[in-house]
Amino acid sequence: MTKLIATFRIVTPMFLGGANPSEQAELRVPSIKGALRFWWRALMWGKVAGIADLRSREADLFGSSDSNVGQSKVLLSIKTTTPPVLLKREEILGKHGLKSSQQNDVVGEGARYLGYGLMEAFDGRASVGGRLMRPCLAAPCEFHLHLRVKACASDAQKCEIQQALKLLGLCGGLGSRSRRGFGSASLVSLKNYDELLWSAPLDLAGWEKELRMALGTLNRSEGQPEWTSFAAGHSKVVTVSGNSESPLELLASLGRDFVFFRSWGRGGKVLGRDSEKKFKDDHDLMKNAAKARQTHPRRIAFGLPHNYGKPVDQQVEPADGDYDRRASSMLFHIHQPSANNLPLGVLLFLPSRFLPQSRDRISVGGQNVRLAHDGNGDFWKPVHDFMERLISGSDKEKFNDTRLIQL
Repeated sequence: MTKLIATFRIVTPMFLGGANPSEQAELRVPSIKGALRFWWRALMWGKVAGIADLRSREADLFGSSDSNVGQSKVLLSIKTTTPPVLLKREEILGKHGLKSSQQNDVVGEGARYLGYGLMEAFDGRASVGGRLMRPCLAAPCEFHLHLRVKACASDAQKCEIQQALKLLGLCGGLGSRSRRGFGSASLVSLKNYDELLWSAPLDLAGWEKELRMALGTLNRSEGQPEWTSFAAGHSKVVTVSGNSESPLELLASLGRDFVFFRSWGRGGKVLGRDSEKKFKDDHDLMKNAAKARQTHPRRIAFGLPHNYGKPVDQQVEPADGDYDRRASSMLFHIHQPSANNLPLGVLLFLPSRFLPQSRDRISVGGQNVRLAHDGNGDFWKPVHDFMERLISGSDKEKFNDTRLIQL
């Protein structure tokens, strides 16, 4: 067997749980294996004949319950030098990823927004901003992922496993809201037994170089990918350098700019600032009676479901009962392999077919409407506009440096 040892540093609080995530948070092999499978699939667009071929190859490498496939060729285990610190439900999350002990240390509003459902966003009559609704593992924490790759794995499969590990550690995370930057995982090193195969880049130039090497040659096609994956001409990355040494504070700044960009607010205000009112058409649409709605909000490009209020007629979600959500195509990640490095913000855009063609209706407050054609660039315009905003800068949040990386 080949034995790989991947050392990961978790730089933002990680909401990773087992059978009862509302009461317990823990490092779990199945969750990590699931993340590896995700990044492996993200590599495979243009390298397989279609979804059926993708599933067959994935089962051959990672195993399947199908009796004709059998056990995974990759066996995983976790080792930690120091057990991660557990933050319990009802505790207040601090802006550095640990338990807050004072009012001026509470995690920022932007991170609370990105962590919707994991913690309370704002202070109110019965709520406290930053109070955890689920337990989490505090950041930073480190663990070693041991991978035993069976001899029957091909050289190509062994290479793909290493590529997936690197992508997880350059762009990804673990647990709930990992697409919004929580549980951001930085790969520190990769070894084969005691032989060092790879170490983390220490600057932006090194990060971009390692990303391109992990991706290899990308397929260029006219149509959008059928699943979340890297594809030349479609995928792009924006990197953001901030002022703080705290990864969670950088995530909070990104989240605040995201709120200012996409929110209508109340009383003309968003987080105490004048609302930009960029999506007036979405706002006006949802003020109409449900039966009068002939289209859907443009902001569904950021994922579903989302709501415009508590009543049922203010909910927007896939109309097909088999699809309760559609994950965002824009992924947030904070990269910091060492406390000696300033954190790097990464926004990754991986567009793919939004919903299956035969099941692409959207329920807009109970009124089913057809999905706007997502082969049209206008569908993804809100995502492109937000990424362009970060590059160009806004008068709301200030960043040291932002760059576009076109894949």
